Amino acid sequence: MSSVNTDKIYSRSDLAVFDFLDHPIWIFDILNKSFYWANTSAVEYWNAKSLEELLARDFSNDMSEAVNKKNLDILDRLKRKETVEESVTYYPNGAEAKTMRLKLHGIQIETKDNVCQLTEAFPIDLSKIDPVFVRSSVTLQYLPLSVCQYDEHGELTYQNPEARHVFGTPEEDGSRNNSSSSLLNSDPKYRNHFVNRFVDRQIGIKILEQIKAGQDVNSEALIYTKRGPEWHAIHTRLGKDAITADPIILFSARDISEILSAKRELQVNKERNEFFAIMAHEIRTPLFQVTGFIDLLDQSNLTSEQGGYVKLLKSSAAGLMNVINDVLDFSKLEEGRMKLDIVPFEPKQVVDGTLAAVAVSMKEKGLELKKSFPSKIPVKLMGDPNRLRQILLNLINNAVKFTHEGTIDVNVEVSEGNSRKDSITLRFSVQDTGIGIDEKHLSNIFKKYNQAAASISTTYGGTGLGLTICERLVASMDGEVGVESVLGEGSKFWFTIPFSYPKVESQTSVEPENADVQVSELRILVAEDNKVNQKLISKMLGRLNHNVKIVENGLEAVKEVQANEYDLVLMDMQMPIMDGIDATKEIRSKGITIPIVGLTASVYRSDFSDIGLDGWLCKPVRLKELRQTISTVAVGKPHASRRASYLS
Repeated sequence: MSSVNTDKIYSRSDLAVFDFLDHPIWIFDILNKSFYWANTSAVEYWNAKSLEELLARDFSNDMSEAVNKKNLDILDRLKRKETVEESVTYYPNGAEAKTMRLKLHGIQIETKDNVCQLTEAFPIDLSKIDPVFVRSSVTLQYLPLSVCQYDEHGELTYQNPEARHVFGTPEEDGSRNNSSSSLLNSDPKYRNHFVNRFVDRQIGIKILEQIKAGQDVNSEALIYTKRGPEWHAIHTRLGKDAITADPIILFSARDISEILSAKRELQVNKERNEFFAIMAHEIRTPLFQVTGFIDLLDQSNLTSEQGGYVKLLKSSAAGLMNVINDVLDFSKLEEGRMKLDIVPFEPKQVVDGTLAAVAVSMKEKGLELKKSFPSKIPVKLMGDPNRLRQILLNLINNAVKFTHEGTIDVNVEVSEGNSRKDSITLRFSVQDTGIGIDEKHLSNIFKKYNQAAASISTTYGGTGLGLTICERLVASMDGEVGVESVLGEGSKFWFTIPFSYPKVESQTSVEPENADVQVSELRILVAEDNKVNQKLISKMLGRLNHNVKIVENGLEAVKEVQANEYDLVLMDMQMPIMDGIDATKEIRSKGITIPIVGLTASVYRSDFSDIGLDGWLCKPVRLKELRQTISTVAVGKPHASRRASYLS
């Protein structure tokens, strides 16, 4: 339409001249997705009763993402005063589909800040065209894949709308690269050359050579886009121009930046898992030695002054262990590798045991403990008692840490509204009379590395991970967690967890009968490669009046249990020649049923599940834990019957 002046600002009265033309003409506001004006033919074409009805239509919900991309690309071209021609099939309101040849012009309207699209529509006689060609052409226009055509020398000759949306147009490339530090060759004739699509031009040169040699190329490459360099999966090959039959290069590209980012994240997570597993072993092994010898020292003849030093050492070692456990537990939760161990347990025993663990620290600070545990709570439930204990211990330790005087109230009750026929939901709360939390910090209190104020970490220490770990553990058990607090008066942390009821056959005592039985003079085989650990475990077992044999790897352990009688094996999981995993599997494969307890500093004990172990001791091992585990695993299982089973 030669009568359109792209520099003129049009009013509605200026558009009256177009109303006398026979073919449909309309003005569409691409950004606002609405008509501004249409001539009489266009009103009829769009099956509207009047211009006012057409202008009132809302097209915002009728356009797909692909159409929006295409329209924005057209708008960019109209702003550069290009005339765009294309064939489009429209679906006017309530009318049959109509395929038209369109000529699009940019036009400035006095009431609009942006350029609008003036469209001339010319009907197409479908009987005179190849419908397959039309459909394939339209499909190419809306395909969410960047498709480009280059001549045999690598000069750009065509881009579909998606490619223009992603890569820009020749004019955009030229202006962008003139102002930058030469993304492309400074010579204008190279600005849209095939090679210059690639961030690494040498890759582009190599691919172009392969194409010219008749090869199809499928590859991944970092190529320039309007947003900057991005990774794409590309496919290129030689072809022939549909009109001239000249040789051309066909190029398609699909953005894979998010896919590669996800792959990199998976690889980073894998490497992080391996790093934490190694660090857990390397950190916990010397800490095991420190805490173990502190325990032995504490039970020796010490002066009052020496006893005080040992007490301080114990406190410092426990603090260090808490920090390490927080970091390693958080890494497991972040990676989704924290697995729950659902077993029958007694909730009252868990609560009482947790309170017993903090009794000394509460007594030292002069704090009063209050506990409420209603008798209507079932004696036994199904759940993960260790994770429940961890949550309670974390919250109670926090209460003790931030309370200088007063009381700590631990309350357990049935959450009636959340309980179901096959399960019961318990609500646990820990309330203190401590320093409290400012209201503005409550919304972030469960976020990682977060503490109520910057001074908290300096004054009270801690990683800022404890509450985050509690929140994620509760969530993993389908529960909820919350906090109520008043600054200067105290805080109340609560959480709810649903527990299922145990089966009838599970209604037996949860705690092993022999957990507190004192045993001595067992023959115990220890497989451990670290010399210091060998000495420490020997001393600890000697203190418990057991007889010890040390071997340095799993292969020796297998040979030893075949040749001699033992009541128990303590098996380190990480050893040279043959590790504890393979050694345990080998022993079990020979039908040997001797109790085997795993010793590990690994972050992921689940890595060693289902290999035939009877129990676990996680380093650093305390003397009390060692005694309890031996009592639980070894007592009541006569060795003679085990030996007979694999010597007969």
